[in-house]
Amino acid sequence: GDVMYDLDGDGLVNEADLDIWVVDLYGTALTDFDLDYNTDVNDLNIWKANRFTTGKGFLDGDADFDSDVDVDDLNLWKANRFTSHGPMGGGAAAPEPASLALLAAAAPLLLKRKRRA
Repeated sequence: GDVMYDLDGDGLVNEADLDIWVVDLYGTALTDFDLDYNTDVNDLNIWKANRFTTGKGFLDGDADFDSDVDVDDLNLWKANRFTSHGPMGGGAAAPEPASLALLAAAAPLLLKRKRRA
């Protein structure tokens, strides 16, 4: 894997690194699928659009990083619903948009790479 994405230093690029990026660096919840610093109806709609499918990633509504969008992800959304995160909600400052786009594009590949190993 690309060590640039190994945020926890364990030598693997996996869901732990995505968790660090979303929660610690970006400053939002793992249920904020559209990364707008709110867990709201927009995120629920993302979950609904992909519910009960496999081969999905975080941006598709997979909050627990198990490559599917199921009731476990919905329950996580319910636990965080209607909350704000990030700069407006008291979290960390946001990374540059280019970094966000790069991670969003790479996230599904990163999670699949770990599962094959």
